[in-house]
Amino acid sequence: MSLRVLAITGHSDLPETFQFIGLHNAGVQIHVICPETAAHKQLLLDAGIKVTRLELKSRVDSAARAAIKVILDKADFDIIHVFNNKALQNTLPLVKRSRIKLIAYRGIEGNVSVFDPISWMTYLNPRVDKIVCVANAIRGYFNKLRFLWWQFPKDKAVTI
Repeated sequence: MSLRVLAITGHSDLPETFQFIGLHNAGVQIHVICPETAAHKQLLLDAGIKVTRLELKSRVDSAARAAIKVILDKADFDIIHVFNNKALQNTLPLVKRSRIKLIAYRGIEGNVSVFDPISWMTYLNPRVDKIVCVANAIRGYFNKLRFLWWQFPKDKAVTI
C-alpha cells in the first residue's frame, strides 16, 4: 500500500512542483490543491497528478474549508502537507481529531511568537506534527521558542 498525501499550496513554484512529481514517480499517491493561477499546474497534470483548483482567500475561508473537507472525506490520506499560513490555518480545524499527520512548511525565520495568538493557531499548534524548515536558522528559531515551563518540542522542526 502506498502513502497517500494531500498537498495544499498557494502557488506551486518549480521546486514544489518537482517535489510533487518526484513523490508521484516514487509511488506516492499525491493530490495537490492549488489555485487556478498556479504557474506550474500544467506540469502536475501532465505528470498524472490529481489536482484540485482552489484558492484560499483568507486564513479563515469557510468555502475553502468545505471544499477541503469534501476531499478529505472522499480519500483516506496519511499526510497533509501545507505550504503557507492560509493553508495551515484552514486545515487545522479539519484534522483536529484525525489520525492524519499534518506537516507545515516554513521558509522564513521569525514572525512566530509564543505571545501571538495567531502563532498558536498555526505553527505552534500542538496538532502540527512536523514543520519542514528550508534552513537550519529557521529550525533554530523554533527550537529557541519558550515561555515559562513550555518550550518548543525539539524534534518537531526539521531542516530539508
